Amino acid sequence: MAAEHATEKNLEELAGHLDRMTKASKTPPEFVQADVDFHLAIGRAASNSILMNALQLHSPTCSSSGILGAVAVKGVPEKACAQHQRVLAAIRKKDGAAARREMRKHLQDMATFAPRRRRTPAEE
Repeated sequence: MAAEHATEKNLEELAGHLDRMTKASKTPPEFVQADVDFHLAIGRAASNSILMNALQLHSPTCSSSGILGAVAVKGVPEKACAQHQRVLAAIRKKDGAAARREMRKHLQDMATFAPRRRRTPAEE
């Protein structure tokens, strides 16, 4: 949806967050905040209130120690930046299918670096 609805202002905002991520690659808390801001900016660009609400509800959990730990893994910040660059390029081209494909790849890939939450005995 962001590929269909993004304005020039939205594209500039996305590029700014990506730039912040690149500059903060050695500072996990700053990197995570820029990453969260990038995803929230995609929600704004999509002009979809349901998506935006879901992203806002999820964003506080992104800055938890588990996500911070994942971005501390060597190579993860650079990989995430490259993936975000591909998402942004697809949005700029107004190619919704490519943007969706790149975002899906990004989310699946990043999920492999996030530590798994251990289940409590009551959940088993």
